[in-house]
Amino acid sequence: MAPTLTLVIAALPTLAPEVSGGMGTVGVRVPDHAVTRALAAAVGGPLTATSANISGEPATSQPDDVAARLGARLDVLVDSGPTPGGPPSTIVDATGDEPRLIRAGAIAWDAVLAASRRA
Repeated sequence: MAPTLTLVIAALPTLAPEVSGGMGTVGVRVPDHAVTRALAAAVGGPLTATSANISGEPATSQPDDVAARLGARLDVLVDSGPTPGGPPSTIVDATGDEPRLIRAGAIAWDAVLAASRRA
């Protein structure tokens, strides 16, 4: 699994408020997972989804654990087997003039800053 980066950006006004949790921002990530990419291709656009864990709680690679933890909060759980795991996505707030690290993860902060200077 390739390292992942999640960028928090301003939500478009046309986006349902529930998607941004009323915060006016949305986290965007391009997944490195064949099933997720195939679903996005099948619907012809992006998918919205929550993380597979509650914020601040440990992640799991097992679909049954996700179902047990999130239960009634789930509308749909696509079970394509255990995920490969690895470090969590690096989360960066890109809403300001300078990027701000929200969560350290798979991509080093120095690499994020270097890339943002080239952009």
